[in-house]
Amino acid sequence: DAAGCTVEPGRVPRSWHGTAEFLGSEHSTCDADAEVDFVDTLVVEGGSACALLSLDEHDSFHWMVGDRLERTRLRWKETNCITCRRARDGRQITWECYQVPILREMPTATKEFLAAETAAAAARAAARWVARKLHLRGLSASGASEAVAPSAADGAQADTEGGVGLAAGEADASTADLDVASLVGEDDHSAEVEEQAFKSAMQTLLKFAIEGRPGAIRPLLAKRNDLLRQCGGDSEAAAQKAMAEGLHIVASLIVLLPYVGIPAGLTCALWKRLRKVCLVAAVYGHDLQDEDVQARIIYATAGTAAGSSAISVAEGALAMAIQVMWRRYAGPVLKYVPLGQITTSIANLEGKLNEKVIEAFRDGPGVPEEAYYQPRSRINDFLRQVNDAAQQAAKQAVLAGAGKMGAKRQEFDAKAAAKRATGMATSAFDMAKGRWGG
Repeated sequence: DAAGCTVEPGRVPRSWHGTAEFLGSEHSTCDADAEVDFVDTLVVEGGSACALLSLDEHDSFHWMVGDRLERTRLRWKETNCITCRRARDGRQITWECYQVPILREMPTATKEFLAAETAAAAARAAARWVARKLHLRGLSASGASEAVAPSAADGAQADTEGGVGLAAGEADASTADLDVASLVGEDDHSAEVEEQAFKSAMQTLLKFAIEGRPGAIRPLLAKRNDLLRQCGGDSEAAAQKAMAEGLHIVASLIVLLPYVGIPAGLTCALWKRLRKVCLVAAVYGHDLQDEDVQARIIYATAGTAAGSSAISVAEGALAMAIQVMWRRYAGPVLKYVPLGQITTSIANLEGKLNEKVIEAFRDGPGVPEEAYYQPRSRINDFLRQVNDAAQQAAKQAVLAGAGKMGAKRQEFDAKAAAKRATGMATSAFDMAKGRWGG
C-alpha cells in the first residue's frame, strides 16, 4: 500500500505506472514474539506490507527485527518492489519480489510481449505480400492465356472458366464452396453491418455477378451459353443445374473484397446465392440489364415472396428491392445488424427455395440457339495457322536478308538457317499441342 501497489494472493500487484512483473519468492525467519519493521511499517503476525525499494551497493534491502537491523540480499537484480508477508505463527517471513515499471519504463514481460507482437505483425505482412505477388502472377498468367485463346466464330473470345489462372474444369477442388462460417471469426459475430454499406455492397455485387471482371470473374452470359450448350438448349434443365452446382469463389473473393466494403463472410454468402439467381434468370432469357429484372433477382436472392412474381417497372425498383432485403434481416427500424446474424441467415438459404427461384424466372422468353451456340475453332487449327505463319515469316526474313547483302554464295547458308527456323517453329507447335491436347 505504501508503494501504491494492490497485492492479492496469487495476483501480480499494480503500481500507478502499470502492471508489475513477478520475479519470485524468498523466505526468512524471526522470533515469534519479535516486532518486524519494514520500511517504517510494523508487520504484525498474519499481516503484510509492500514498498518500492532503494537497494544498497550490495543489491540488498534492510528491515528491523526488534532492535536488530537485518540485511537481505535479493536473488533477482531486477527487483525494485517487494512485499513482506508474515505467517500467522509470526516466525516465517515471505519476501515476494517484483519489477514495477517506473514512469517511462516497461517491465521485461511487456517488452517481450511487444517484441512478439511486432514479429507476428511482420510475419503477417510478409504473408500478405506473398499472397499479393501470387495473385498478380495469376492475373498475368490469366491475361496471357486470354491473349492466345481460340476465338469464337463471331470474333468474341471463347468462354474460359472463372477464376484467376484457372482453365475450364481445372479449378482446384479446395477453392470450391468455402465454408461461410469459417470466414466469420468469433470476434466478428459481435461486429455490425451498417445499412448503407450493405446496400452499396449489393449494387456492386450485382454488377460483378452480371458483367464479371476481366481475367478473374467470368461474364454471366458466357457462363449461361456454356450451360445451355451442355443441356442442349433446355432452359429448365440448365436452371436446375445452375442452382445445384457449387461455385469456385476463392479467386472471386480476392477481386470482390476491395470493392464491396463488407466482411468476407457476408460477401461470400451473398455472392454464392446472387450469382446462381442471376444465372437462372439468364438461362430463361431475361434481360439482366433491365432494372425490373435486377429487382426481381434481389427479391429472389433474399428469399422473399416478391421474387416469385413480376413487379411493375418503376423508377427506383432496384433500390426498393435492396431496401426490402435489408428490412428482412434488420427489421423496419434498425440501421445496423450483427454480422453473424445476417451472414448465417443468408448462408442458410443455400440449397433452399431453389424451386421458388426457378419459378420466379420461368416466365422468361428463352434464349435462341444462335445466341448461345457459338462454334469454337479447335486449338490445333489455331496453332497450325500460327505454325505455318511462323515458318513462312522465318524463311522470308532470312532469304530477304541474304538478298539485300548481295551474297549469292550465302544462299546455301540462308536455306540452312530457314530450315533451322522451320524446325524451331515445328518444335514450338509440338510443345503447344502436347500442352493443350489435340
